[in-house]
Amino acid sequence: MRARPFVLVLCACAPAFVDQPWLVTSPRLIAVVAEPPELPPGGHATVTATISQSGIAPSWARCDVAAPLGQNEPVATSCLSEPSAAAPTALDFALTVPPDACARFGPDVARADDRPRDPDATGGWYQPVGLSFVGQTSFAFERLTCEPAGVTNDVAAAFRHARTPNRNPRLTVTAQVEGRDVGFEALPLGQAVAFVPTLDDPETFALIDPATFTLTSSVETRTVQWLVTDGALDLATTRGQPTMWQSPSSAGQGTLWGVARDSRGGVAVVTQPLVWR
Repeated sequence: MRARPFVLVLCACAPAFVDQPWLVTSPRLIAVVAEPPELPPGGHATVTATISQSGIAPSWARCDVAAPLGQNEPVATSCLSEPSAAAPTALDFALTVPPDACARFGPDVARADDRPRDPDATGGWYQPVGLSFVGQTSFAFERLTCEPAGVTNDVAAAFRHARTPNRNPRLTVTAQVEGRDVGFEALPLGQAVAFVPTLDDPETFALIDPATFTLTSSVETRTVQWLVTDGALDLATTRGQPTMWQSPSSAGQGTLWGVARDSRGGVAVVTQPLVWR
C-alpha cells in the first residue's frame, strides 16, 4: 500500500474560525412549510416561507424537470435558471402538483426502457419547488403519494390499505431557568436559559422494504433546528431535548426560531420574540 504524504502547515496569524450556524444576522430563509406536506399527483397545497427579516418575500417556481439519474443533486440544474411555472413574489405559494409527477420524479415509467426512480429511506418521492430572494435560491420538496414499483399485486394492495399521507409535526417551545418556567418577554440577563421543545408523537408509516419488496413499517425520526438573532446556543439541532441559550449581558430584544422536521419531509416552525432585561 502506497503511503500518503503528510504535510504540516503552520500558520501564525490565521484568524480563528467560529462556527455559529444558529446565529441569524442577515436576511435568511428559516424554513418552508407545505400544508399538506404530502399530495397525490394533481393535488393542491399551500407552501409558506418563513424569512428572518420582515418585508422580504421570495419569488417561487415549481420545478417540473427531473434530475438525470446519474446526477447526485436532488434538483435538475436547469431549474436554477429555467423554472417551468413561476409565481408572483409572496410568502405563500399555491402549489398544484402536475398529474404526471410520479412519472417525472417517482416510480412510474413512461417508456419500456425506463427504470423507476429510487425512493428515499422512508419510501418517498418529491416534487421540487424553488424560491429565490436577495440573491439566494433554495428548494423545498412536496412529498408525493405514488404507487410502489416492483411489488406483487397483493403487496401493492396491502400498501395502499396501510399507508397514510404524512402530516406536519406540531411543535411548541417554552423557556426555563434552573428548571422553572419563565416568560419570553422577561428573560434574565447573562444567564443560561433552556429552550424546551414539545413535539407530538412521531408517526408510524407503511414502507416497502427495498431489499425484499415486502410490506413493513417504520417510525419517523424528528429533529429541531434552533436559530436566534443574539446570544449563544450550545446546540443548533436537537432530537427533542432542550438547547441552552446564554442570554446577553445587556438588555435587548430579538427572535428565536424553532424548526421541527420529520424524516418524511414534514416541517413546523415556531417564531418567538425574545426580550431580555
